[in-house]
Amino acid sequence: MRYERRDRWLGDVRQRQRNVVFPDTAANESRFWRNIISGKEKLSLSQIVGITLMYLAVSAVAYGVISTQMRVSGIQGTLWERIVGNFGAWFILLGVGAVFLLVGKWVSRRSNPANKFSHLSRRK
Repeated sequence: MRYERRDRWLGDVRQRQRNVVFPDTAANESRFWRNIISGKEKLSLSQIVGITLMYLAVSAVAYGVISTQMRVSGIQGTLWERIVGNFGAWFILLGVGAVFLLVGKWVSRRSNPANKFSHLSRRK
């Protein structure tokens, strides 16, 4: 019994670390982000620091790009008019993309009969 449990655990570790084929890599990454977002597992201090540094780096790059674009664009007017003039097309594209993804998720969840019993196949 003890060896069976160990072998099952080793097989699970091998499956999770097998990042050779694209679907395995995507499954591992999605499991990683799902575990972080769910909050079921407590993050260690190094994980909190790492996520904070990633957030700060992305924020700094976004701030630099936005401020440079606002400075060099030459669009005059209120702050709101300058934001819409510089980034209005991006807002529309991101909005359409978000709607597309949400509708796709909704349609795929409705059409998949396996979702009725998804709570039975989840790993504990």
